[in-house]
Amino acid sequence: MGDTKPENMAGTVSHAFGGGHYFVRTTLELKGRGITCVMAGETNRYRVTNRAMEILEKKHDFAMEMLFD
Repeated sequence: MGDTKPENMAGTVSHAFGGGHYFVRTTLELKGRGITCVMAGETNRYRVTNRAMEILEKKHDFAMEMLFD
């Protein structure tokens, strides 16, 4: 577990409470079934279903963000 993310990552991903979907932060513009833009700006935030995330992982590299208490 390193403190820095690799430079070639397309964005960061965090798993939502209760499962069923992920939250993705990226500068890319994502579109498609199962992808909903939650907040647009310099860094876009998306809500992505599990199935859509499987497809995105094949196209792009993402860093997984894990938050511990």
